Amino acid sequence: MAIVTAAVLAACGTKPEDKENRAKTALEKKYQKEFEIAEIYPQKFGDLYYEVQAYALDEPQVRFTAAIDTEDDNISDSYVERRVCAAISRQAEQNLDGLPGYYYLSVHAQGPQPITSDAEISIKDYAALDAYNCFLIELFVVPESTDGAAFYQSLAKLFENMEFLAGDVCLFMVNAEQSQAVQAYFELHDSPDFEYMQLTKEFFSVDIPYKSGSISMTEVEFIAAVGGML
Repeated sequence: MAIVTAAVLAACGTKPEDKENRAKTALEKKYQKEFEIAEIYPQKFGDLYYEVQAYALDEPQVRFTAAIDTEDDNISDSYVERRVCAAISRQAEQNLDGLPGYYYLSVHAQGPQPITSDAEISIKDYAALDAYNCFLIELFVVPESTDGAAFYQSLAKLFENMEFLAGDVCLFMVNAEQSQAVQAYFELHDSPDFEYMQLTKEFFSVDIPYKSGSISMTEVEFIAAVGGML
């Protein structure tokens, strides 16, 4: 019976190479560009879909998750979401150009994400698709100055040209080794998981909500919050 079952499963396209090819075909049909499958996640018993981590050949740094139905051609994925997050990250890095210290920045969507297959959508148009859509910006800073006022003024410019966004900034004060570990994590993962939580749980952090281009913390409050970390 085991041999027959294995044969049936193989015929249904559950071998790793079949899953990879099917996922690539589905993504390429949806977005009209070439993709690579970085990882095939274990399929849970009873699920009628499987998940993969993928990236487009023209932007390997933007990793995302796709779920492929095993019975038809349905596919759901976070490609557009992750592209928008990458665009937010690039703009934020430009805005933080004068920040005193080395930093690494990661962006993650929060709340209900709008469904769209427009991979070229702008940050503003994507944010406008759902009023509850917001973004978590994690900023890992290796400070090179003890000037809290200068640091705050740089941080206050974070949302220039992105005044339509809302969410939270999680500011981590770290050393160079910790920053490198986080960066290495996101080179292989598209979203935080238990491993990431374990990695960052001991980092000093400050949560700062933001809305309409402004952080909801005054300079005095910021300096008091970071304490002796600067």
